[in-house]
Amino acid sequence: MNLSRAFRPAALVLAALVLTGCSVQNDGQMFQRWAAEVKSIPVTDIEASRQRHGAPEPVKVDVIDPVEAATTEAQRRLITAVANELPAAPAAAPVVAPVVRDVIGEKLAQATQASAGRAVQIAAFRSEADARTAWSDLVDRHRELAGLTPQFEKVDLGAKGAWVRLKAGPITTPEAAKALCAAAGVADAWCARA
Repeated sequence: MNLSRAFRPAALVLAALVLTGCSVQNDGQMFQRWAAEVKSIPVTDIEASRQRHGAPEPVKVDVIDPVEAATTEAQRRLITAVANELPAAPAAAPVVAPVVRDVIGEKLAQATQASAGRAVQIAAFRSEADARTAWSDLVDRHRELAGLTPQFEKVDLGAKGAWVRLKAGPITTPEAAKALCAAAGVADAWCARA
């Protein structure tokens, strides 16, 4: 690299600085002159402009109270939640319900006659009270389950927390386990293991 190439950018910068400084009068009065120039620009009379063109319509703005808006939204959500929780009209009983109930009753009766058997897990709950309530509701809906004995097994699942497993038994055959799971409305394969 030769010396002239190394100094070329510095020479260009120096020339630019010299040229920009030439057009500025540095007498200390530059800003006062600019202010005087701005002041001399004629401004149209606002009143005369309004009379010629008519006054603009005032802008109408709805004021929304944030507390009222939040309250209205909360009321809407509450009404929706309550409406979703209301019991639906009872559905017509299916034609096959008595037949299914008889089959479930037979299978469970066979299972309860055997003295030895296993308990089948139906569900898991966060508390024993919830598990007991679920068992009571299930027996109320399916009287044929009243002959079974509920078991409430407390387990600690580590990061998932403490749970109570609802089991019922004694169940001696896979068919009886499937019937119990069907009565409980559990379609998962883990329920039917007996």
